[in-house]
Amino acid sequence: MRRALEARRAEEIRRATTLVGPHRDDLRLTINGVDMRMFGSRGQHHTAALSLRLAEVDLLHEDLGEWPVVLLDDVLAHLDASRQAFLFHEVDGPQVLLTHPELPASLEVPMRVLRVRAGAVVEDARVSS
Repeated sequence: MRRALEARRAEEIRRATTLVGPHRDDLRLTINGVDMRMFGSRGQHHTAALSLRLAEVDLLHEDLGEWPVVLLDDVLAHLDASRQAFLFHEVDGPQVLLTHPELPASLEVPMRVLRVRAGAVVEDARVSS
């Protein structure tokens, strides 16, 4: 992925759009040699896509020397409890903004939780530090 990103960087800047990467859905992914498009479960698809995006975050950090802000929209809906916990424990460098209707009560990781109630942003009482 790094080679593909580097090879197209100048053209992406010139065109002001991304041409390669996990968000382009132009990758062939396999698990134990089996094509995920044909035989992967929905959870495997979401986990693989999220893993690729997080790998891209690491590449950006390595190249730029600082962490990008990571935006995750409703990503927990497609992950089981163990994958949710893994996600929260693995993403410890960048600032992460996550939207989700309800956070799992069992999640015990340092975070600041803000909720939108009646059009106002309020801090959740359940905040770890």
